[in-house]
Amino acid sequence: MVAVITALVRAWTWCYTLGLSSDLRDARRGEIESDLWESRADFDSDGQLALQMVFRLLSGLLSDVLWRCDQHSSRSVKTVVVAIAIVGCCLAGLWLMATPQLPEMPAPSRVRSMEPAWPVPRPLPAPPPPPGTRPGDASLSTQRARRAQGAPSATPREH
Repeated sequence: MVAVITALVRAWTWCYTLGLSSDLRDARRGEIESDLWESRADFDSDGQLALQMVFRLLSGLLSDVLWRCDQHSSRSVKTVVVAIAIVGCCLAGLWLMATPQLPEMPAPSRVRSMEPAWPVPRPLPAPPPPPGTRPGDASLSTQRARRAQGAPSATPREH
């Protein structure tokens, strides 16, 4: 895929530099070749490189056309350059539609265990009863709340 995209970049460069003086044309083509070489050195995977090259090709079409227009001010040259740009955009769009879809990402692996990765702390023990109460007796505040509501208390009253 990288070889196809590289060929497209070179073909586009050849199109928009067509008709320039040999010095200017060769200098621009040399810049593009240098950029292609540096891009290959920057990426480890062909997939990432291919995506980056396609993005740069498509996003740079207008800049290339404007650069070409700056080289000559003649209206006929501008017309030819605009025509080349339109054809280049159409060809790039057709190429993108014709390429197979990128492979789907693999499904994430299933979680094998729901065990936590760190120890879970034990729950804290219940607080001790308030002073002045016996174990098993309802607290004084609970007894008062029940009396205020008119409910019988949980412990028998002493007379």
